[in-house]
Amino acid sequence: MNKQPSLEEFIQFPLEKIKTYAPQTMIYVPSGTRRDAVLHNKKDHGQELYQYSLDRMIEAYQNIFDHGIKYLFNTAVIPSLFEESTPGYQENLWRWLDQGLAGGPTLAEFQRRGWRVRIIFGEKFPQLKAAQERLIQNCPKTSEHNLWFNIVEDFGMMWRRILSSVQGVNFKKLSELSEHIYEMEIPTAGLYVATGKPTLSPDLFPPFVMRDRMECYWSEKPGYSLDARQLREILYDSYFVRKTWRKDKTGRAAAALEQRYMWENAPTIGLGQRVGPFWYPQSIAMPQPQEKSL
Repeated sequence: MNKQPSLEEFIQFPLEKIKTYAPQTMIYVPSGTRRDAVLHNKKDHGQELYQYSLDRMIEAYQNIFDHGIKYLFNTAVIPSLFEESTPGYQENLWRWLDQGLAGGPTLAEFQRRGWRVRIIFGEKFPQLKAAQERLIQNCPKTSEHNLWFNIVEDFGMMWRRILSSVQGVNFKKLSELSEHIYEMEIPTAGLYVATGKPTLSPDLFPPFVMRDRMECYWSEKPGYSLDARQLREILYDSYFVRKTWRKDKTGRAAAALEQRYMWENAPTIGLGQRVGPFWYPQSIAMPQPQEKSL
């Protein structure tokens, strides 16, 4: 049996070897693009934000595809963005989406890199129908790298779109529903990477993409900040560290006695603190028993 590599050994693996540990399908939900911009001395609005975010977005996608992901789903807009009252935001949101997802510079990058890109149910958004058509006309019909943008106006929208698209069609498996919606067979998502608070809601999961176990991770680095090292840390954890289940559990529970204090004083993952206007996770360290003083 091959020896399990350490994290640092894994990070130094050749890219072609690391690809063998990556799932084929991933859901990516970055947020905080404006925060990311100001942290890099950019404006949080206007053309400067648009260009900066586009560059970061393309870089993050390329990094993900380079590491072996073939089907990438990016939940780009969630319902709360349609409720935002920042002056000038709502008036320009659909225009920003049209240009950000399928504007000239964005299309040029997709074409140059050979990605097949679509907006999920894009033809059903009057405001994004033209953007969807540009993607269909200008992106490859088939590609090793496939990207879908997920836009969700409200929590019931996704199900309304699903029901309207499957009426009168007989499906026997969830994979068939997935193939019907995305026009290709897509392996179940094995990885979910998001930004911010560790929360789950219907708008974050594209329909019928998660059909089996999926490993979930949340980063506190805002924006499209997923770099090669962070992604390799995630791949290492999901492939080696989280695989603790075994068929024969003989003696497994009793092994916890060796770390009794750690389990009896374990932290709650997800607790956080307010830092200015933001949430930030509490730091977590392995509990250690205190030595009794004489």
